[in-house]
Amino acid sequence: MAQITTIVPTYKRPALLKRALASVLQQGYRDFEVHVCDNASDDETPEVVGEFSRRDARVRYVRRERNVGMVPNFTEAMRAVRTPLFNILNDDDFLLPGFYEAAVKALRAVPEAQAFFGAILYVSPEGRVVHSPAAFEKEGVRRPPELLGLVSSHTWPGVLFRTSLLETVGYLGENLTAADTDFLWRITARHAIIVSHQPVGVVILHPEGVSSAVERRRLLSDLRSMYDRVDEQRDLEPQSGVDLRRCISSAHFRMALQALPFGEREAAVEAASVLRRKMGRPLLGILAQLLASRIAAPVSTALIRAGWKAQSRRRRIRCAAYDVFVAKAIRALDGWPRRGGFPEGQGPCVESRES
Repeated sequence: MAQITTIVPTYKRPALLKRALASVLQQGYRDFEVHVCDNASDDETPEVVGEFSRRDARVRYVRRERNVGMVPNFTEAMRAVRTPLFNILNDDDFLLPGFYEAAVKALRAVPEAQAFFGAILYVSPEGRVVHSPAAFEKEGVRRPPELLGLVSSHTWPGVLFRTSLLETVGYLGENLTAADTDFLWRITARHAIIVSHQPVGVVILHPEGVSSAVERRRLLSDLRSMYDRVDEQRDLEPQSGVDLRRCISSAHFRMALQALPFGEREAAVEAASVLRRKMGRPLLGILAQLLASRIAAPVSTALIRAGWKAQSRRRRIRCAAYDVFVAKAIRALDGWPRRGGFPEGQGPCVESRES
């Protein structure tokens, strides 16, 4: 039996799917299988996966008879995992060399750890690396509640999970757009995690993102649902529940402020009320309400935008050294198997570069 199952949920992205699959098949650690879970695409996706399957029998194709929705597609794929370890790779993202090798080695060395978090590189549509949250976290074994804050900006392509954690954490939350964040929060509230600065994957940012009013309102609604569901997690230690609720309410506050620069003052006011009345954060609620008031909103908006700009500049400076490495990786993957493989090395190390 293979040691790792890589789940690649997909829907109508055949060109990007090629890059994602190539990045898995070029991993140096070879003891894995790939499950491509197609959510009833009506394009050339079957032909794309078939080409890879003929070249490598570890690539398996599962096609839903109808579009079951994003979260159910992910969940059904997770239920089918039979290997000791698994990873989830979105079809528009890709892995970097050395991920599986480093993750398996680290998890073997620390049996209590239930997941390995490598450094994800967030890349703009123009190809610039704009952020890498885990690269600036403390490396090593981290225990609850240390990583709850990281989850707000991390995502799962850079995580290798032990399949056994599903017995305590369960699967994805239904009716949640941010089901990945909820899943990672439930893990980091319970289990020890290994954090590494090694770049292990690339997430391509989409221009719409949270700049969409619909998306922001969905995320605010998701956070309220996540907060309510903490009480349903009966195996969670009481203090872990307190820590998780506090982290979720803090994320709700940040999301409320993010609505202001986009002219959604009403959403921010509503979120302020939820913080006061439902989430037990009266001071944060009052602050959000003050910042969202008609008088203060223009000043708040200007300050938030200035903060975003400064933060983006700092992140960009710290991550710029990754640009060439990512560009080479993309060229190699898009040309695979006709030319070359991954570029040599595993990319620059932020900490060693700054020291």
